[in-house]
Amino acid sequence: MKHRIAAAVCILCLALTGCGHAAQTYTEYVQAVMDCTYQGNSQAYRSLTKASETDADAVHQEAVTYLSEQLCHQATVDRGSLSAETVAGYDALAANLIGKAKYSASNAVKAGELYQITITAEPLNIWDLVLSDMEKAYTSGFSKAFYSETPGTDAYTALEASWGEKALEIYNAHLEEVSNKEAQTMTTVIYADSSGHYTISQDSWRQMDNLVFGITE
Repeated sequence: MKHRIAAAVCILCLALTGCGHAAQTYTEYVQAVMDCTYQGNSQAYRSLTKASETDADAVHQEAVTYLSEQLCHQATVDRGSLSAETVAGYDALAANLIGKAKYSASNAVKAGELYQITITAEPLNIWDLVLSDMEKAYTSGFSKAFYSETPGTDAYTALEASWGEKALEIYNAHLEEVSNKEAQTMTTVIYADSSGHYTISQDSWRQMDNLVFGITE
């Protein structure tokens, strides 16, 4: 999440030299980043960080790509075996799913020299919807074939590509059913780096993504 971290250093450092409203500024910042990331709504993000429209678009696209990669990973799809067309299909699916994200940032609370922000999200339920169909499709049409082919051969790669296409088909078949699960929360800390700038760790941003998307590592 390089774009988000770079912007965080910029705005949060400025907030500390402002007029005593750091907690509110931090909350507004985190909410703006999430809106830019998950909805592609970058107006507040660009206003706070002075980021360009291109940089803001990159933040959103980075999240779409991450979700697209996770759609492959969760279905045990070898992304490297897929055609450009199939990868584009996963990217398009991710772009549709990410728009269904529901989340919010609560008011920042000071804890010693740091600030804590609670993130609330209603995770996507896509993984629950597809699990049974994925297992049935793999067992009935792919498990024996994978067992009989040698990894690294053209035939094995073609089989992996075929499974990737089938998994995408199953995902898309359930797209209209996707909704959000019961709200869950996480707490993230705004901390000072070695230069005295305030930021949020990359691990925390990734944890937010996984919470919003309903991904379990």
